[in-house]
Order: sequence, then structure tokens, then C-alpha cells
Amino acid sequence: MGLIALIMSVVVEAIWPLQGRGLKLRPDPVASDAGLDEPADQASSGPATADQPTPHPLQRFAQALIDVVSRPEEDAPATGTRRSVGTAGWLLVVGAPVVLVLLLQWLAQAIGVLAILALHVAVLYLTVGVGAFHRQLSELRLLVGAGEDDSARAVLACWVGLDTAGESAFPPPNFAGVAMSQTLLAAYRDVFAPLFWYAVLPGAIGPVLYLFARFAARLTGSFAGTAYRYLDWIPLRLAALVFALVGHFEHTVYYVKAMSSIGSQGAGPSDAYLHQRLLLLPAASGALGLRLTDAGVDEQLRTQAPDLDLPDTEPEAASLRPMAGLLFRSAVVWAGIYLLAKLLG
Repeated sequence: MGLIALIMSVVVEAIWPLQGRGLKLRPDPVASDAGLDEPADQASSGPATADQPTPHPLQRFAQALIDVVSRPEEDAPATGTRRSVGTAGWLLVVGAPVVLVLLLQWLAQAIGVLAILALHVAVLYLTVGVGAFHRQLSELRLLVGAGEDDSARAVLACWVGLDTAGESAFPPPNFAGVAMSQTLLAAYRDVFAPLFWYAVLPGAIGPVLYLFARFAARLTGSFAGTAYRYLDWIPLRLAALVFALVGHFEHTVYYVKAMSSIGSQGAGPSDAYLHQRLLLLPAASGALGLRLTDAGVDEQLRTQAPDLDLPDTEPEAASLRPMAGLLFRSAVVWAGIYLLAKLLG
């Protein structure tokens, strides 16, 4: 049922694209964007326009739960958008939607198979962005390949939910490398990780658990970040292993082994994704033979592994094609693992 539900959710998403998943690019490339990874009360501070995509609908629910159980952090920005939640607060923010899905599953089982399938399709439609990822990657490849960097920056900012003003967020010297890095991370966060938890946990609770843990890590303090890193521990390493299987095996394994001993020291709670970048970017660098990194990863390498050198070859616009191939081959391997697990289970 899982594979059928996933296919149906992609079809539904193609017909009715989910608002808040980095939608179409607006003509003004310097306007700021509110997306999945931007604090919700900033993203919803006015009516949605073409210049300001609406946030993910489930993020509003997560923010409402956070507001109930939290308080502003002392070192939060002036806007006060980051909140502090403890163990009990995190369990409520992440557990409440999981319990809701469990109740809906119980009700669907009492109705019949079609109700269960409809629930799975709805959950995957809201939590996994396969169709949106494919559309955004295709558009980004076309724009970067055509040299339209301003439009490509607007696309990327809208996609990953960053606030950019002109070229400040995505520096011009190697925008292709930034685009590749962000695309890899989006593929992991929006597709691979939620589908891993969908396959591992019973019913449809897996991707809901992961998405709300991601919201909590992005919008609250250090405890939620620690919990999110624990949820990422297995799927991150599986993603890196798959990169090794479909790319340069020896180079990828070398970087994965080296980076496994490096922690995200000094990152602070505001960088919820550094642990992902520390493993995925070097692993993809080894798989593709290209240098994929960013300032946060470089800082950790300088302080914790100064002798570790990433490949010297810088990505170019044409490098987006082999990266797309790497992701496609990885998706095929993940699908094969999932089908094998279902056949043996």
C-alpha cells in the first residue's frame, strides 16, 4: 500500500500543488521569501502575495503548539520568534500530530481499505515533496544552465525558504555549488528522510513525526535540535551509503568515515541543519568528485579536521546534471530497498 499511496500523492500534488512548498518564482528576485524553514509568525505576518509564498500549512499548526508550551529564548532575535521548549513541550509539539494520525488510522481501519489508503495519500501529500522537488530541480537546472543567476537565486531562495536580498545569501563566485548543496539537502529533508521514517514506523506516523521534529528544531531551542539529530542519525548514514553505492565508492566511504567523528560544535541552536551538511556534503563531494561545502562545514573542518581535504574541482553549471543523476540513482536504490523490505517482511 505504501508505494501505491506515494504514487497517488505525487499525482495529487501535481494537480494541486501544496501551498508553502516553495512554489513558482516571482518576477522580483530580490524580494524576501517566507518558506518552510522560516519562522511562521514572520511568514504569516500579512496576506500571501506572489512575492511572499505562504508557509507550509502544517507549520502554522506546529507554531501554535509551540506558542502554547514555550517562552521566548533570552538570546532570541528582537522579533522573539525563536522559542524555548523542554522535553515535555517537545513531546507535545511532536506527539500531538502523531497521536492525531494514530486516531485517524484507527478510524480508517474501522471504515475500510480505501479509507486507509486515502489517509496515507493525504499524509504523504502534506509531508513528502517528491513532485515539488522534481519541478524545482528541473527549473533550477534550466536557469543555471542558461546563466540566469538572478532568477536562479530567486528560485533557490523560494525553494529552501531563505530570506535573501540580492546576492547576499547565495554568493556569485560559485552559485552552481551553492545550488547543488542546497538541492542535495532539500532532497534529503523533503524526500529521503520522511520516506525512511514512513517505511520504518507503522502506518503513516513516520513522515509526520519527522516533519514536526524538523519544525521544532527550526523554531525552538537546543533540546529540539538534539532530538532532531537523533532522528537523523540512521537515515543520514543510509543516504551517505547510497551515495557511495551509486557514485565513487572509495572516495565517498573515506569522507563518511572521516566526517562521522566530527560534531557540530559551536553551531548554536539556530543552525538546525549543520549536522546534515557535515555528512551529506562531503559524502556527495566524494561521490561526484566535486567540492561541495559551505561556511559552516568549512569552519568545522578547520577546527576539528584540518588535514581533511575535499576535492579541488569546483562545481559548474553543467555539474547540476550529474548531481541530478546521483539523486535519481539514489532514489532507485531507496525504492529497491523499500520493496525488498516489504517482500521479506
